[in-house]
Amino acid sequence: MRARLLRAPAPPAEQVRLVEDLAAELDDPLVDVQYGPYGLEWCSAPMLRLIAERSALTGRRVHMHLLESPIQREWLDAAFGGQPLRALDGFGLLSPRLSVAHAAHLRPDEMELLAARGVAVCVNTSSNLNLRNGIAPAAEMHRRGMRLVTGLDGFSVDDDDDALRELRLNWMLHRGTGLAEGWPLPELFASATVRGREALGGGRDSAPLAPGAAADLLVLRRDVEDVVIPSEEPALLAQRATRAHVRRLVVAGREVVRDGALTGLDLPAAAAELDAQVRAGAEGALAWREVARRYAAGLRAFYAAGLHR
Repeated sequence: MRARLLRAPAPPAEQVRLVEDLAAELDDPLVDVQYGPYGLEWCSAPMLRLIAERSALTGRRVHMHLLESPIQREWLDAAFGGQPLRALDGFGLLSPRLSVAHAAHLRPDEMELLAARGVAVCVNTSSNLNLRNGIAPAAEMHRRGMRLVTGLDGFSVDDDDDALRELRLNWMLHRGTGLAEGWPLPELFASATVRGREALGGGRDSAPLAPGAAADLLVLRRDVEDVVIPSEEPALLAQRATRAHVRRLVVAGREVVRDGALTGLDLPAAAAELDAQVRAGAEGALAWREVARRYAAGLRAFYAAGLHR
C-alpha cells in the first residue's frame, strides 16, 4: 500500500510546469496536451486555482472527472456546502476550455450553470454501468442546452472499445420514453464526432468537408445481410453498426484503416506483446488484488457509516 499509494505529490507549480514542458516538446497537430486535475475531491484549492489561471492565460484546455458516483455526490456536498459546482466556478475553472467526464449526478441548477459557462460534458455510459455509478441524465442535459460529448473511459460494453456500439447504447438509453423525445439522433451523432473533436482541442469546423479542412472520414459497409427493406441510414447506423462494419478510416488526410485493417500498426504483434507482459505480471497482480479487496472492504464500511461527513 505504501509503495503504490502513499506518494507525496509534487507541488502544484511543478505539476503544471511538467504539463507545459511536455506540450512544448510536442509538435503534432493531432496531439493536444491538456491540464488534467483528476477531480475536485482529489485536488487542492491551490492546484485548481493555478490550473484555471494558466488555462485562461494560455488557452490550454482542461479535462477532469465530475460527480461520477453517488458517493462522490454525497462527499462533495458535505465538503462544499452542497455547492461543489459553485466551488469550481469560484476557482475559475468553468469555461468553454473545460470538459468534464461522467457528470452522472448533476442537479438541474448545476446543468444550467455548466450550460451557461459552455463546459463540455463527456457522457461515458458503459463506464458508468460497469462501475455501478448510474446513468447520466443526457436527455435532460440536452434539453438544457449543454455541450455533450460521448466517450468510453476505458470501460466499453464488451471491453472492445467499440465506439459504434457505444453510440447505439446511448441512443437506446436516452432517445426518450413513451411519447417524450429525448436525445435526438442528429445531436447524438454530433456529440460523437464534431463536438468530440472540439473537446480534444480540434476547434470548430463549420464546413468539415470544405477544401483545406482536415479530412476525417469513416467509411462503413452498409450491406447489412438481413436488411431487405431500405432503412434511413442514420437509424441503420445507430441500430446495427459495430467496428466490424468499418472499412476505411482517414484521419487528417492519412489513411489509418484500409479494408478493415490498420495500416500503421501490426495489431496481432502488439496484442501478443501485451499478452506476454500481462502474463509476466500476473502473480503480482493477483497479490495486489487480494490487498485491494481488503482495502475496498474498509472503504465501503467507512462510507456506509457516513464517516466522510
